Amino acid sequence: MQDNLPHLAGRHEMELGEKMLPETLKSCFWDCDFASLDPLVHRRFIAERILVYGDSPAVRWLLATVPAEVLKEIISSARNLDPKTRNYWRMWFDSRTDH
Repeated sequence: MQDNLPHLAGRHEMELGEKMLPETLKSCFWDCDFASLDPLVHRRFIAERILVYGDSPAVRWLLATVPAEVLKEIISSARNLDPKTRNYWRMWFDSRTDH
């Protein structure tokens, strides 16, 4: 199964001064005070939500913002990923390291 998400290796993590999430991510956080989410403080929560509920632009933002190694650790230890979602993302990252 091939997706249309580019491998974004080499991108840099967000600047420490960026405290706001892009408005395009708001739909992933329907039950939260979106304005109070801090991308650095709440990185794990934000990543889990996007991995489960995010559309392609949200996932692209996540991949460009959070280093792959951090995402892999989040995927391995996340409590909010169901087994199918966890497996999908493990396979997705594994397919990028096979090339």
